[in-house]
Amino acid sequence: MSEAMMGTVCAIAAVIGIALLGSRSSGPVSNGFPWQFRLAAQLRTPVLMFVVIPISYAQAWYRTVRMWTRAHEWNGHGAMLAHTKNVEKVVEQIQAWIVADRPGKLRTARPAWASMSTKIGCKTDCYKIEMRHLNRILHVDEDNLTVSAEPFVTMGDLTHALMPRGMALQTHVEMENVTIGGAALGFGIETNSHRVGLFQESVLEYEIVDCTGKVHVVTEKSDAELFSLFRGLWVLLGSWFLSRCV
Repeated sequence: MSEAMMGTVCAIAAVIGIALLGSRSSGPVSNGFPWQFRLAAQLRTPVLMFVVIPISYAQAWYRTVRMWTRAHEWNGHGAMLAHTKNVEKVVEQIQAWIVADRPGKLRTARPAWASMSTKIGCKTDCYKIEMRHLNRILHVDEDNLTVSAEPFVTMGDLTHALMPRGMALQTHVEMENVTIGGAALGFGIETNSHRVGLFQESVLEYEIVDCTGKVHVVTEKSDAELFSLFRGLWVLLGSWFLSRCV
């Protein structure tokens, strides 16, 4: 065996040994817990080292590559055309729900594991609307200091898009996986600015579809009452497609 191969094997063995020793450092877990929990607790260090961290690294690179490939669309018509098609897909799902005589309450098809909420909601009896494709930054206006984005854009996406331009949100939630849709409707996990307030108070415009499949663009001037209703609503009466925020 060559010296390079021997060095690689020793390095892998050292990493595995450290991981296994680290998993035992906190002592035994009470037998009162299920065996699945005890096994997961004992193996948490190698799982973090060899599964969670590599997946997180790959996810970060995927997001970076996606941002690079979409960057040329932000100030052009390509992003808005894609957004229009994405909206049409959701409207079609709403119309299908109406034709089927409204079987169940409308909920997004986002799985519970992808949610940032500590509550795992049951969607078994609900009519699920797929909206995860609404994840594009549509326009960055450097003159007026606004950004238009779809609701499944995350805080991490906005950071990667705005920081190279010397820009940032007025109120930025520190958790990068929080979506701007959830932040605007759920008090932005209470992240706030002493000058601006909560995240949703910097949103200038919403685009939604109601339960009849009609699309509305709502601003404080066009419908002040409906506009104020969205802030801290926690759940939306329709589907939110786009926001323009400072």
